[in-house]
Amino acid sequence: MLSFGNNGRGGMASFAPGHPTRFGHGSGMSMVLIALVCAIGCGGKAETTSKGEKSAAAPKTSSKSKTTARNEDGDAGDSKSASSGGGKKSSRGIPYDAFFDDPLGEVSNTAAAPMTATVAKTDAAPAETPAKTTTDAPKAAAGGGGLVWSDFISIDVVQDETKKLRNQITTDMQGPGSYNKKCKDISWDAAALAGLAGIGIEHSEAASWKSNAHFIRDFCSELSSASGQPGKEYFDKSKVAYEKLASVFGGTVPADAGDVVAKRPFSETAERSGLMKRIERASEWLRLNINTEAKLKSEMETIQHEAMLIAAFGKIIAMEGYPDTEEADYQKYATDLITGGKEAGEAAKDMNYAKFTESINKIGKSCTECHPKYAQ
Repeated sequence: MLSFGNNGRGGMASFAPGHPTRFGHGSGMSMVLIALVCAIGCGGKAETTSKGEKSAAAPKTSSKSKTTARNEDGDAGDSKSASSGGGKKSSRGIPYDAFFDDPLGEVSNTAAAPMTATVAKTDAAPAETPAKTTTDAPKAAAGGGGLVWSDFISIDVVQDETKKLRNQITTDMQGPGSYNKKCKDISWDAAALAGLAGIGIEHSEAASWKSNAHFIRDFCSELSSASGQPGKEYFDKSKVAYEKLASVFGGTVPADAGDVVAKRPFSETAERSGLMKRIERASEWLRLNINTEAKLKSEMETIQHEAMLIAAFGKIIAMEGYPDTEEADYQKYATDLITGGKEAGEAAKDMNYAKFTESINKIGKSCTECHPKYAQ
């Protein structure tokens, strides 16, 4: 027990262990009262000895344990530790549980409890942000069924071949005499021109005549159907279709053109025999004229032109609507034709004569095996 004694110096309190508590005079009494209030009001604080050391006061209940009790159990009541002796803790005969162990801590914990829950929510894994769909990648315009014509033929080749066929048809349609000599060629060329117009409608790049391509396609189809046989009757019918076609190429759509739909299946307008004839001409020209490495180099532009036509027209004749396209053998021949055309163009670009020869042989084999079974 600590005692407060008279130190003989004007009543200042002295501290001496082992004696009953005594009160000095004057300000010593105030010091005693202050010390007593601190001991009672701050029950969890350690008392100071005469040597300035901290005595073993009853351990205060941790504010952390109170917070844990609120978090885990949801109980706002006090969480108190049991004394080592099993009884209640006390100081100077006053039980500790009459006071808060840590008044400031109690206020802090009372305010902190809801904050703990808020922190728990903040720490939770944030909801995943849905993956953003990338739409920046450019897409080539495709035809029916997602077909990308630029994979088979460039728009420059389409326009160049269109010009050649148009000029040839104009020459052959000069009069009844020239018509009678070339009537079958007129029919085939008109069918090939109808196929090119169909490609021009669906190609990702625009031909100069694209806005009128559907008229060109249908008038070419009329010309192909009207021609093919010699005689005045066939010439007159062919001339009507040709004049409408020439008018459209000249920039004027005939008043009697009627309603022409923008798209049709290739099988409705491009006769297969005309497409096959153009493939045959291209294949024969490549086989007969490009027979040396020097020729491969000097004729690269023409090789590219003919090879692209083989690939593109091979793709058209493999489409639904043409006869026999449901048969596996027919599709195999068409695939070899398309592949051979693409490989021939690549070989010319790479100046690879051996690869070019291999591709031409593939094209020739496809035609040789296909015609006996499927040629009309």
